[in-house]
Amino acid sequence: MYNAYHTIVVRKYLDRLFITQRNVTVSDQTYVEVTTLPSDIQHNWERNETQMLEIFVLSAIGINCSIYDGYQAEFKLSGWMASKHSNTVIKCCIIMNSGALIEYYRPFRCRGRNISLTSSQITCPIQSPLQDVKGIALQFAGRKCQQKNIKPSVPIKPTNNESFAICLKILFGQVDVGLLVEWLEYNRLIGVDKIFMFTYNITREVSDVLKQYINVGFVEKRPYSYPSNKEYQVGEKLRSYWEDEQVVVYDCYQRLSLYRYISIIDMDEFIVPRKHDNIKDMMRYLMTIYPRAGGFSITPYLFLKNVHQNISSVKNNSNIGRYFERTRGLKGAKSRTKNIVLPSRISTKGYHTHRFLPVLDYKKYRVMVSVTSLNHYRYCYSNLQNLCNGSLIKDTYILKFFNRLKEKTQIVYYN
Repeated sequence: MYNAYHTIVVRKYLDRLFITQRNVTVSDQTYVEVTTLPSDIQHNWERNETQMLEIFVLSAIGINCSIYDGYQAEFKLSGWMASKHSNTVIKCCIIMNSGALIEYYRPFRCRGRNISLTSSQITCPIQSPLQDVKGIALQFAGRKCQQKNIKPSVPIKPTNNESFAICLKILFGQVDVGLLVEWLEYNRLIGVDKIFMFTYNITREVSDVLKQYINVGFVEKRPYSYPSNKEYQVGEKLRSYWEDEQVVVYDCYQRLSLYRYISIIDMDEFIVPRKHDNIKDMMRYLMTIYPRAGGFSITPYLFLKNVHQNISSVKNNSNIGRYFERTRGLKGAKSRTKNIVLPSRISTKGYHTHRFLPVLDYKKYRVMVSVTSLNHYRYCYSNLQNLCNGSLIKDTYILKFFNRLKEKTQIVYYN
């Protein structure tokens, strides 16, 4: 829980930054905002005499094109499917506004690892405009479609041709408000247009902060849920956690697919334009050099939070203003590389948190460190102790952005 000083500082900062929303304040009460499901998220657990169709659909997003010849549009349903249904014939049940029911058999599937509940995305094509569809569901091929269905949504519409969006995946639990504000403001400062996230059991403090950014159009969020028969909590690093994460990645790709660029990063990660003053100039430069790029991989650096803190000027929590000792650039399979992709040039099936697959004659490039890097502020990974215990490098490059941020948000960092 945050102390009174911290709460007052954040409240004053928000009042200063969002002067037109003074009626929204940051509470210092001990409270957890429990996620409740909106009407368009449904549990699709259906039974017959021999087996249960175990499909949980988190979202259904429609796009005005289709991988199927002769179809005008399609819906991407992202969620989980039991591995026992890998060969089960299912069908899309599409309910039209007119009341008509359309069935489509053997829809295209993307699947994750072979565990009990695997991440899945199912593509259901339609021959009508998206707005003609009332709801959509999945069912056994041999059973009748039910009226129980999911209300579809459409991708978020960007406001400019060079739009840049970040997917934060899932924000959950006791998040440090100061670090959240710093991360959001940093991304606004470098020119990011939109941040999308799912939220799960966030505190009222965090919810109040997000409301401010939602009001100005910078953040969009959606409640997260997972199948009720799962026995662990969000954030536990179990094998099935990565499947949950991939479900959100499927959703983010479709929801942000109209943006020119997408990146999936966490709240302790900062994309640093090292050659330019903002991310838009950086992307123009990269696309000039690599016009056939489908996306770019960024070299990550670990900035270790257990050594050499700079506490002379920063009194409240900060990542970019406090930690300047980093490892060498991480490479290889365990480097946790993050990417910037052009959604129109990559495959949905090959898009993951740490990798992507370009389509056609587009290519994947690693960005030169002189142009950009990924600053990752955390304690050392258990499998990288040799690197963390080696010679560290002092890197203060991000200070050029921190100093600009400090001028705007001085009350967050200073008494």
